[in-house]
Amino acid sequence: MSQTQTQIRELRVRPLPHPNPFNTTQQVLPHSAYKICLWLEEHHATVLQMENGALSVLVCARLLGRMVLEAPTDTGRQNISTEII
Repeated sequence: MSQTQTQIRELRVRPLPHPNPFNTTQQVLPHSAYKICLWLEEHHATVLQMENGALSVLVCARLLGRMVLEAPTDTGRQNISTEII
């Protein structure tokens, strides 16, 4: 199994951490973006599934959430959060 396949498998199995780790007053943008990722993760079954072999909504929600959580810099976290929102 390739490294990419292993990472995608982990996103399918490992849920995002709860509760939202970002502060609502000092980290408004990351908090809002992560909240969207948590909502998508929770409601992935009701969101239209993508076709043609694309990643599932659940994997996408978890990938975006991990990007917000693990951004190496605050600027990167702000940029990712802006794109999510």
